[in-house]
Amino acid sequence: MNTGEFLTMVRERTNLRTDDEARSACESVFDALRLCVPRETSDQVAAELPRELKDVWEGSWLERAVESFVSPEEMNLDMFIFRVQDRAKLEDRKETEQVVRAIFLALHDQLNDDVEQKLVFQLPRDIREFWQSAVPTPTQQAMEGQVSEYAGAYPLPPHTGGEEPEAPSQPEEFVEGKYDSGAIGPAAAEVYRSDQQVRNEIEELLDASDEVDASTVNVEVKQGQVTLNGTVRSNTEREAAARVASDALGATVIQNDLQVSEPT
Repeated sequence: MNTGEFLTMVRERTNLRTDDEARSACESVFDALRLCVPRETSDQVAAELPRELKDVWEGSWLERAVESFVSPEEMNLDMFIFRVQDRAKLEDRKETEQVVRAIFLALHDQLNDDVEQKLVFQLPRDIREFWQSAVPTPTQQAMEGQVSEYAGAYPLPPHTGGEEPEAPSQPEEFVEGKYDSGAIGPAAAEVYRSDQQVRNEIEELLDASDEVDASTVNVEVKQGQVTLNGTVRSNTEREAAARVASDALGATVIQNDLQVSEPT
């Protein structure tokens, strides 16, 4: 289907009155879905959409740049619904769930079976179950049977049973690898990276730098705080190492303990 048909399908199943409202809702749902799955899957979904909706799915260049460095978010259904409701400025949860179901169903009609199964299988469990409740029974059966081919490469998100946790409140203490929109632009919210992800990026940046001999620099990261140890040949190289490390997304503090080696 083309973009107009997709938006009409969404409007017919919701209280949205105009294509602009439907497009805004799609942008909100697409954004939340995109954050839940690996970049490879996101690109495969985008390739199945008509051109205008592909642009909506992919988001801004800044969002794409940030997402290329981060792993899929651990998001439960409550967080997913809240994110959509807040971004699309919908009235309440009931209306938001109606909109999400309509867009899930439109995506089901748009995507080929392989891409849909891969997308849905990689969603967190309760979001996946919400998708399955929105689409026709044959697709639910496919998720239970044919989708097993993805089980090895794309393991299910962890689930310990019981109720899903509530969306976390804004933490006050230092959070591992956290940076917010003040650091990366107004289009992004808050992003979390593991210390290992931050360390790996810093090491790659140092290796690629012509200003630093990375072989003598050791990188440690704890809760986003970076410590550089080792030796360098000059104060210029010492300052360059700290500057390069600060370019890593999620690096919140740089502790430069590098020593300048004695000339021989």
